[in-house]
Amino acid sequence: MKKLIYILIITSSVLFAQDYSNFGITAYGGSAYPSGNFDDFYNNGYGGAAGIMFDFKFSTRFALTVGYTRWEVDNAAVQQEYEKIGGEGTLNLDAPVRVIPVLLQARWFASRGGMNLYALVEFGFYFIKSEVSGSVTQDDTVVSQFSGKSSNTATGINLGLGLTFQVSSSVELDIAGRYHIVSSTNIYSFAPTGSSSILATDQYWSVMGGLNYLFN
Repeated sequence: MKKLIYILIITSSVLFAQDYSNFGITAYGGSAYPSGNFDDFYNNGYGGAAGIMFDFKFSTRFALTVGYTRWEVDNAAVQQEYEKIGGEGTLNLDAPVRVIPVLLQARWFASRGGMNLYALVEFGFYFIKSEVSGSVTQDDTVVSQFSGKSSNTATGINLGLGLTFQVSSSVELDIAGRYHIVSSTNIYSFAPTGSSSILATDQYWSVMGGLNYLFN
């Protein structure tokens, strides 16, 4: 983990120490859609990010961003799985997941003008926090209660496509879709009869829109 942090810091320092033609700030927000194992027990989420960006030659832009995304558990899906593996009664579960991604981003523009198509790659760290609490109810009687917290750090790489629209010489409207490939992190495991099912974070899609401000 320390080696990866050093790589991110050193890479950022080397890139941003180069000669750049322009720099600015970026901020965006939107929706996040679970995929893979993550999609089994979580609803769509929301989030956003902000950071600094630098334009270089050959239609390339680098940025360093910090974000926040949150998802809520899908209790209907959890209850269905709970009954499927032999659970009795009603499992009431509250297990929100909050993620803070710290990412180094690279964009390559097809052209530069009024409307600009670009491809992007991001890599970095996802700081994942979750708080689990709940109970099992049978015949209107609470038969068990539980709670817990967890905090994990996962590595991830994102791939995406986007468009920028030049609003003025300093302002861009920015819309992008990303696929986030993140190391899986277990949140909660329920095993009423020896068989178990696991709530876990995994890959997800996001569609975000925002503004870029360039200090020309």
